[in-house]
Amino acid sequence: MPIDVAKPNRAAILQQGKVTLHIKMPGIIQRITFTVERIASPTGTYPVLKTDRTIPMPELLRVAEDCSLPVVAKNATTFPKGTSAASFAGL
Repeated sequence: MPIDVAKPNRAAILQQGKVTLHIKMPGIIQRITFTVERIASPTGTYPVLKTDRTIPMPELLRVAEDCSLPVVAKNATTFPKGTSAASFAGL
């Protein structure tokens, strides 16, 4: 069962492997489940929250900031403000 909370905890998300968040789409609020996946980079592997849905950029940035993890959607990849892939290597 994925975590479904308003303010998710990064450690709990990584342990559970999934999180369900409320995402504001044009005209509606949807519950979307993100899964934790590992992506290889030159600095090592790092975890990301991934979904196959297209999500508006402001919402992707909000999710990245709230969860303190990078987010990969069908349309873009975002990182929390002031971080890069190297910041998450080894988590």
